Formats: sequence, structure tokens, C-alpha cells
Amino acid sequence: MKNGMAGKRVAGFSVNSWKLVVATCGCGLLWLVSFGGVAISTTSVFAAEDDPPAPSSADLERYIEQLSASSYHARQVAMRRLESAGEEAIEPLEAAVRGGNLEVVDRASFILQSLAVLETPYDPPLAWNALGRLRQNGPGSAATRADSSIEMIEQDRSVRSQARLAAAGLKVGIQELTFNSRLAAEDAIIFPENWKIDSEALRWLPWMYSTTMVVMAGDTVCDETIDAIVKLPKLVDIQLRDAKLSAAGLKKLAELERINTLELLFVDVGGPDEDLFAMAELPLRNTLVLTATKFVPEDVDALEGNFQGLEIIYSRGGFLGVQCSQADLACVVRVVVPDSAADRAGVRPGDVILSLGEHPIARFADLQVAVRKYAPNEPMELTVQRFGRQEKLNIELGRL
Repeated sequence: MKNGMAGKRVAGFSVNSWKLVVATCGCGLLWLVSFGGVAISTTSVFAAEDDPPAPSSADLERYIEQLSASSYHARQVAMRRLESAGEEAIEPLEAAVRGGNLEVVDRASFILQSLAVLETPYDPPLAWNALGRLRQNGPGSAATRADSSIEMIEQDRSVRSQARLAAAGLKVGIQELTFNSRLAAEDAIIFPENWKIDSEALRWLPWMYSTTMVVMAGDTVCDETIDAIVKLPKLVDIQLRDAKLSAAGLKKLAELERINTLELLFVDVGGPDEDLFAMAELPLRNTLVLTATKFVPEDVDALEGNFQGLEIIYSRGGFLGVQCSQADLACVVRVVVPDSAADRAGVRPGDVILSLGEHPIARFADLQVAVRKYAPNEPMELTVQRFGRQEKLNIELGRL
């Protein structure tokens, strides 16, 4: 980081970070910081000047002592020297925040914040980690300042990361998605099926602090992208479709703190015991959806025994294409999805479904269970009651 911050200082920041500073200013963040209750702008703290030689440990300690000097000029010079020192100053600055007087705590916290702002996804997050430690176990005022700094920096980083990922062709932000058979608005990142892997863009994922869901399909599901998404700080929901997921990918997902819902739709996974063992190690909490995978009912039984209280929805991937109400005392068709298997077979709104294949149907829940037992294109009979008479319709289920 020190070399990355080298060069002439302009308004307190390196020339080669000028675009970053402009972007941050555009977000209205970090540029008014309270010192002893007085708001000042970071752009007025440092004068343009060539960087001095790398300071020694003794120099750094002297600069920190001067943060509380009675001379305004001495304080400003000390702040500039410490900021110019980059990563070399982070450890003594953190120590000063923990043990200094109020003036030192204010100014040392401000410099740590400035150094964290200058970090990029390609740098070791040294200043950022120092702020995190101070928020977790620093003294009262230092912890409060660190928490405020982290919150502002997270907002700034999220905006910049979202722009970078969108430029790389990913869909990011609040989106309406069908997830676990429900339509909901999710803060998600969608990897289009034909997305060309951009390794540089993936390095920005750890800065997406509000993203809770990832949707991936096709060749975008690979070890590289799985390794990247597990670094999303708040990821809890994952949907993978029409892809191959290796045992190594499953093991990588186990690095997440928790997975509320994992939905695997037509994913080549299961079969080898290694996949089953890897699935059993995942931090699953609420729901596991297995649609047209290579896992078999015996595998599902084993997983149910391993995950107490986990809802496992197992399906072979067939899709009928009707909407009914759970409140009805019979399975009454309310809506027929256009161009679905039901539509092609002649099912009409108002029909009462009595059986599907060999499975009798009394309520909509029975129909949902029955449909999950069939694969796409599997032929069968659908029995309905229409205007008081039973009719048998030949049907081939579609693909979910």
C-alpha cells in the first residue's frame, strides 16, 4: 500500500489516487470529519508537497506525539507525515487511538480512515482491518469513531463496486426474482449465463456489503466464481441453474457462515458419495431445493437426518403450469400458465384436478408433491372434473 500511495500529494491524497478521491467526494462521504466537535474538510488538511523519505519508527512515534502539539502547523505537518507513511504508520496509529488523549484519538482515527479510503480491492486491507479491530475492542470513543468510519466507507465502497460490476456485465442491486417458487425483491447479483469470467471484476465482490443473494447459471458456475462469491460479507441465499457444481465447489460454499436457502435447479451434482458428504457439511439453515440433480431419494433421507429442521424440497424437475389456492378444499385451477404443459393439454381455469399419473389429488399441496415426482417430457394422464363430469387429459410435463 505504501508504494501505491507514493507520489505527490494533492489535497492530502496521492496523485495516482485522484480518480478514487473524486469518486468518493461524489458520494458525499468522509470529507467532513469531526475533530473535537468541529467539522473540517480533509481537502484542507494537507498541502501539496513531495513525499519525504520513509520515516523510522522513532519518527512515527514523534509525529504521533505532535498530533496534540499546541502549534497548529506542527499538528498539520505530523498528520501529513503519518498519512504519507502509508502502511508503515497503521500499527502505531492504531496504538495511539487505543492509548492517546482525546486530540490524538481524533486525529489518529482520521488518518486511519483516510488510509482505508485509499485502499483498493487489490491492496491488503491493513487500515480497514485496523478500523475493524478498533470497532470490536477499542476504547469507547475510539470504537464509536471506528464504527462511524466503517459505515461511511462501506457505503462508498458499495457504490463503487456496484458500478464496477455493472460495467463488467453483471446485474446488481434490488431485483424481483423467483426464488424457492416465490416472487420476491432481493438485493442480488445475477451472473448471466453467457457472462465471460472477469477475474478483475470478481475482486470487487468483498466490497458489496448489502448483497444477500447470488444467482448463477451455466458456465459462470465454476470454482473461480464460487471462490469469489463466498467472500460476499452478507451472502445467505444462492440459486444455481443449468450448471455443473463440483465437490470442490460445494466444499468452498461451506466457508460461508450460513446459507439460509440453497436452490440447485438442473445442476449436475450428486451421485458420488463425495458430493453427498460435501453437501452434509454446508451451513444450511432454512431450505435446500434439489431440482433435477443426481441426488436420489435415499440421499435426501440421509440429508434430512443430518440437518434437523431443514426443509428439503426434492423434485425431478417437471412443471405443470397451473396456479391454485391453498385455501380451497379441492384443487381448483385458478390460472393456467400460457404455453405450459397444462395449457397444451387443455386444462382450463375452474377445472378441479383429481389425479396426476398414479397420484390422487385432493388439495393443491397434493398436486405440488405429485408434480415433483416426475421429470420433464414424462407422459401421463391428468384427470380433472369439469362441469360435473370427469375428463382424462394426456399430458407431458414441461421443464421447471
